[in-house]
Amino acid sequence: DEYLKKGSDGLKEFTRLRIGNSCNLVNSVNASPKYYAALREPSRKVAAYENKMRTSFRRLKELYPAAVFPDVYFVIGRMSSAGTLNEKGLYIGVDMFGKNAGAPLDELGSWHRAVVSSVERLPYIVAHEAIHYQQTGAQSDTLLARAVGEGVADFVGELVAGDTINPHLHAYGNPRERELWLAFQKEMHGKSVANWLYQGDAAKEAPADLGYYMGYKIAESYYKNAPDKNRAIRD
Repeated sequence: DEYLKKGSDGLKEFTRLRIGNSCNLVNSVNASPKYYAALREPSRKVAAYENKMRTSFRRLKELYPAAVFPDVYFVIGRMSSAGTLNEKGLYIGVDMFGKNAGAPLDELGSWHRAVVSSVERLPYIVAHEAIHYQQTGAQSDTLLARAVGEGVADFVGELVAGDTINPHLHAYGNPRERELWLAFQKEMHGKSVANWLYQGDAAKEAPADLGYYMGYKIAESYYKNAPDKNRAIRD
């Protein structure tokens, strides 16, 4: 009654896309009550980063004049998404940005502990999702295509906002890049993403979602080797 029913149009879309229903949200809060209670303070700081977000939008418009910008909504979800989108807007899960000094993380699983960020990093997820909003062309559903889609959002998001949403993947991947390429090449033309994307706590021996890193490195190499940088961004 106090949150979902009174929610903005963006919250209603996010509920449909990622929360599902009130029971799902209650279950998430009950599983991590200390973490959710500690979200109140960082959630109140969201507006402080509006100028930085708008600056990244202006930078994207310079790099890619065809860019369009939907409404951006900041919501509290069930820790299933730091950001998602549809044709109506970008939806940023502030519940994934509660990692501050003294934040109670002991209730969270290994994946959440690795990926939750501080609220100061909100501009980077907004930039990432804004890049996704520009990706309107038909795409293949292979692992390679999906990794490139995420990697482009990370790479161009970094160009406009100053950082990616996945610094921990680069810290892991850079010293292991050759072995990751060898493993990725064996699977990249298939349609299974189970070993590379959207794994959550299913990943055990390496960080989840290394497909973002692989796609980033492809986009980075393409951009660096392109004589026409503006064309590279359009591509």
